[in-house]
Amino acid sequence: MRSTKSFVNGEDVAPSGAKPRSIRSPYDGSAVTEAYSADAEILDRALSLACSRRDALTNLLPHERATILERLADRVVAEREEFAGMLRDEAGKPITLARIEADRCVETIRDAAHWCRQMQDEFLPLDGTAVGAHRQGIIKRFPVGLVSA
Repeated sequence: MRSTKSFVNGEDVAPSGAKPRSIRSPYDGSAVTEAYSADAEILDRALSLACSRRDALTNLLPHERATILERLADRVVAEREEFAGMLRDEAGKPITLARIEADRCVETIRDAAHWCRQMQDEFLPLDGTAVGAHRQGIIKRFPVGLVSA
């Protein structure tokens, strides 16, 4: 049976003194995973670490973002059967549908990598009005920053 903890800074962590809860298959009710819920200490640690790295992440160039996403997609491909097995066990999906969902995950990540490379500044003609005659606006996209969910 798998055991799932919070993944912070490259390591699995569980709240001190916490007991995992059992995740059961909706298909037959059997225990398939033990999962720990993050407590306030783990969340604070993860958010502090993310905030300390915010500038480095914000300054990543589009091709660097794309490379990170492509490596993630490659990892999902390499671990496809394990990923599909988790979907089968935890969601009660037939394995054929779980594999399709794993493949869809890869396609979504690769699509995001593609758009990292495609997003360019856009030029917007402003001469639709007299005050905008012979002028152009530039649309630039910037990372939104940290997202906690």
